[in-house]
Amino acid sequence: MTRSDLKELVENVPVLGTPTSTGSISGLYQIYSKYNDENIWGFTQSYRTKEGISNMLLNVNDDLLKHLDIKLVFTNAQDNSTTELFNTMEI
Repeated sequence: MTRSDLKELVENVPVLGTPTSTGSISGLYQIYSKYNDENIWGFTQSYRTKEGISNMLLNVNDDLLKHLDIKLVFTNAQDNSTTELFNTMEI
C-alpha cells in the first residue's frame, strides 16, 4: 500500500455522521491496522470527520505503510451499527 493508494481510498469514503445539537457527530471513523503477515487487527486511531483521516495521510510513514493492512470502519452511535468502508487486505 502506498500513500497515494490510501489517499485514493480515503477520497472515495462517504461523509458519514450527523451533527448533533451539542456540536458533536453521531458516529466515529475508526482505523485498524495490522502487519501484512499477522492475523490480529489492532485499533490505531479514530476521527470525527473524513477530513481528519485526510490530515493523517500527511504524516503517515511511507516505509511502514508498505508493511501494513489498513481497515476503515464507521460506527453509528444512533443504531449501534458498524460499516466497513475499506479493507486493504481485500484489494
